[in-house]
Amino acid sequence: MYLSTVILIFAKMINRVFIITYFGGTIVENRMPILIHHETGEKPQRGGGAKQKYLNYCIKQAEKAGNKVILFGDEANSEWCTSWFDVSSFTSNRWEKFLAHFENLSDYNDEWAKGIFKRFFIFEKYILENDINQFVLLDSDILLYLDVNTYTAFNDYDVATCILKNQDFSVLPKGNELRMVANAGFSYWTRNALSSFLDFCINVYENRKDLIYPKYQAHKKYSLSGGVNEMTLIYLWIKHHKDIRHLNLAIRNGHSTFNSDIRKSYNYFEEEYTVNSKYNIKNVVFKNDTPYLTSLDGELVRAYNLHFIGDSKRLIKDYYYHQNITFKTKCIEFGWLTRTWLGKQKRKLLKS
Repeated sequence: MYLSTVILIFAKMINRVFIITYFGGTIVENRMPILIHHETGEKPQRGGGAKQKYLNYCIKQAEKAGNKVILFGDEANSEWCTSWFDVSSFTSNRWEKFLAHFENLSDYNDEWAKGIFKRFFIFEKYILENDINQFVLLDSDILLYLDVNTYTAFNDYDVATCILKNQDFSVLPKGNELRMVANAGFSYWTRNALSSFLDFCINVYENRKDLIYPKYQAHKKYSLSGGVNEMTLIYLWIKHHKDIRHLNLAIRNGHSTFNSDIRKSYNYFEEEYTVNSKYNIKNVVFKNDTPYLTSLDGELVRAYNLHFIGDSKRLIKDYYYHQNITFKTKCIEFGWLTRTWLGKQKRKLLKS
């Protein structure tokens, strides 16, 4: 006869508490999971390469840091993660209700515009069915250097995202606050927070499009790329729900931070970290396999993650294997930057 007992082992290993459950000889460690959604049928990613293999490095690095990773994808990436679920034909009542009122207010194609919301409905269904109270959402273009179960700051919050301090479009008068961007590429969620957010999304597209039309109209009028997306809705949800305890991960916490974009100088402030102008990428220094950003005042700030947005995805392989850009990639990057510069000069000449 098997003995079923619950043993609580408090082990001070890397400042965390483990909860171990013993069921008939099987030991299971209850840990907050990292959830990744990636379907290759969506909009192709710039710099992604064949089958967008950067996802593979994202998973490997997160696991190397000690995390439990669950991938929600399609058959093209079924072998890239031990815990994998095919969601290519996903549906739910909540998702169908959202789609019934959804309007693509962006320059993304429809599949991509829907897909960036779809993952939240996939995750909600999964955590409800598996009685998971909290999780970390990870974009497939991020290298993570943190065991998320050791980050105790999450314990005091309902959700954590990166929000830039300045939310104004520069083409409009100061104080317009129409950027509306809460970067959830690396984000922490409780079950209740996620359900509240999705309730808000459904309600906005069904009854409160007046909240998102001003941003869309600004994008159209001034030919700004992007538009209304999940980051817009997260930003508005946090703004309109004062009871939600939000942790802004973009703000430096002592000598550490979460990185919003490997290409940009900003994180919380517009100008915060140094960028190598030759290759248009943040200056990153590795110490003991841990990346550090260089602040404008010369301080090395630990980065818990590196986010390779847009065409910087082609750099992920180099940073995973070499913790820097290889000579070959430097040549390619220099070529792309030169091509971009020549294109700008050409447009200026044609305009004049």
